[in-house]
Amino acid sequence: MQTQSWNGYELERTDPEPGVARLLVKPAAGTPPALDAEGRPRWYWKVHFWGAFPFVDLALLARGWHVAHTTVDELYGGPECLRRMDALCDEMASRGFSRHPVLCGMSRGGLDVVQWALHRPGAAAALVLDNPVLDMR
Repeated sequence: MQTQSWNGYELERTDPEPGVARLLVKPAAGTPPALDAEGRPRWYWKVHFWGAFPFVDLALLARGWHVAHTTVDELYGGPECLRRMDALCDEMASRGFSRHPVLCGMSRGGLDVVQWALHRPGAAAALVLDNPVLDMR
């Protein structure tokens, strides 16, 4: 695990397998945590385009949310994408985070988000879709 800084926040990076990074940005120390109904820390999942248009990520961090990401570039919601997304969600739950993340799908990331939500019904607290690609045709 590596610890870095991202926009003034602590970023934890792990590389569980070649070509796959998992990122977790933590709210500033002393920020009251955002908790779900079970008392677990809430997290926002920036599925695609890490670092792009970070205003929502930064606003949530300031309100006690964690922001996570795993590499799913160019997998278009296919089986490997779903496997990687499952692995991140399971890891976050095993670390005590909410079992129901809020997922953000921008552009072709919409395909990943919607496919995962269909793959694991009821697992997402909400989907944030920004100009999503939902049909590869």
